[in-house]
Amino acid sequence: MSGTRFQVIMPLGSDPRREEKEMAIRSAAASRGLVPLIPLKASQNYPPFFLANALDDLTQAAFVLADLSLERPSCYYELGLAEALKKDLYLVALEGTTIHQTAARHRVRFFCATENFATFIGTILDEATMHLHQESI
Repeated sequence: MSGTRFQVIMPLGSDPRREEKEMAIRSAAASRGLVPLIPLKASQNYPPFFLANALDDLTQAAFVLADLSLERPSCYYELGLAEALKKDLYLVALEGTTIHQTAARHRVRFFCATENFATFIGTILDEATMHLHQESI
């Protein structure tokens, strides 16, 4: 299971905590032998969106971690693709976030702004890893 890739869906330029969250996800993933596929920041000259590339990335991912904080339409679009592909979903959002269209609304886990995000994400990645292990048996 080492090197297992998972797709991260999260707000890009609009989240003031993006870098902190990204570092927490990368750290928690690395300590569990997972590889997060995290979108590039606008300053990294990311390529234009192509549906075929997005579908390839999602298809190759073992599961999807989606941060629905800030209610970004692009995040919901990608989440809809992941749901259509029947990917295992782990959904998170900042407390107080309104959750819009998702079939997995009841599974969203909320975190508070003062919470240790790395610990929060680590717990979710532990669950995802356990689920992957159970599927492989």
